[in-house]
This record gives sequence, C-alpha cells and structure tokens, in this order.
Amino acid sequence: MSDVLTDNGAEFTDRFTHRKNKPSGNHSFDMACINGHIDHRLTAPATPKTNGMVERVNGT
Repeated sequence: MSDVLTDNGAEFTDRFTHRKNKPSGNHSFDMACINGHIDHRLTAPATPKTNGMVERVNGT
C-alpha cells in the first residue's frame, strides 16, 4: 500500500485541534503512515461525495 485516503475523524488526524486547521504530523496514525512510507491524504471537509467513496472502498 502506498496511499491511504481517510476522513477527518479524530482517529486519523489532529487537523482540527490546531489553529490553522492543518495536521501537525504528530498524530499516531500520521506517524504510522510515515514509518510505513504511506502517503496519508485527508478528504476535504464537508464533502459527502468523497466520504462516500472512501466508505465504499473500505466496505463500511
């Protein structure tokens, strides 16, 4: 696996805990992706179409 696309849930990112709404890179999921040489991408906020695509791929 070289890429992973996730929603903006707290289990995947700390994007909304910082003032600039950008991931710090210090979240445990981000660290696991960095260590595994995996590109972690986040869906754009308030885009149900993209979230639906992720859920279909993941089977959730």
